[in-house]
Amino acid sequence: MAPRLPRAAVERLDRWLVRPALGAPLPLARRLTGVLRHLNSVPDRVSIRAASFGGVAGDLVTPDGADGAPRTLYAHGGAYVIASPATHRNVTAAIALRTGHPVFAVDYRLAPEHPAPCARDDALAAYSELAGAAEASGVALAGDSAGGGVAVACAQAALAEALPAPVALGLISPWVDLTLSGESYRTNAGRDAMLATSSIERGANAYAASLTPSDPVCSPLFGDLTGLPPMLIQTGSNDTLRSDAESLAERAREAGVDVELEVADGLWHDYHVHAGMLREADEAVERLGAFLAARLA
Repeated sequence: MAPRLPRAAVERLDRWLVRPALGAPLPLARRLTGVLRHLNSVPDRVSIRAASFGGVAGDLVTPDGADGAPRTLYAHGGAYVIASPATHRNVTAAIALRTGHPVFAVDYRLAPEHPAPCARDDALAAYSELAGAAEASGVALAGDSAGGGVAVACAQAALAEALPAPVALGLISPWVDLTLSGESYRTNAGRDAMLATSSIERGANAYAASLTPSDPVCSPLFGDLTGLPPMLIQTGSNDTLRSDAESLAERAREAGVDVELEVADGLWHDYHVHAGMLREADEAVERLGAFLAARLA
């Protein structure tokens, strides 16, 4: 287990190491994220193995003593162009331990090699099989950053295709507006320790490709939110994508969705990825896991 660090130390780590790595030329950024994942430790009492659902590979993260099909599908962040289930194992393991059920972290295809709707379609294919296996028990969808966008778009597509509805959406700093229209893209550009504007723009261009950034496949904020399950949205006041979280909460409530929105004061984009290192990240992931557990019960 990695030692807990003060918030200021983790913020400096992200600002001076992680943020430049994420903004490096794409081949290098992919290699660096694979290395940087070792900064975060995976909790004990879980097993992780390769699995496939709906023909899509990923991590099956199982807490000790649990059996049965995964009850949560998790989509990782990385601006649609970097990262993998392996980079987020500390988060998915914490969720599995808190819910008491296996988590499937989907290894969706990355842009620019595989632009929209590939990430959404991969998540939907895996979700379709999981939802069938869980039958009446239900499956939750969760994700961080771009993965949060994938989770919302997957939920919308599941409803449109008359698949069993997810029982919950757990969203960490969700990226749901690839038009980059929110005010926090400007006001937090220098405050966010993790996310640089250039990284966001690269990801938006790569994933949208021939589609317009406002297409709901790319930006589920502009899609139909009616009928979505209860959602917990977590962000930080210094998150470049804070406006996405706030706009999603507002529009979802207008559509009749039960929404909880948490804005952590002074925290930045996707600080949850430091679960096990940062107290605030542990507490946020604990609340997220409790929210999912209550709806999976």
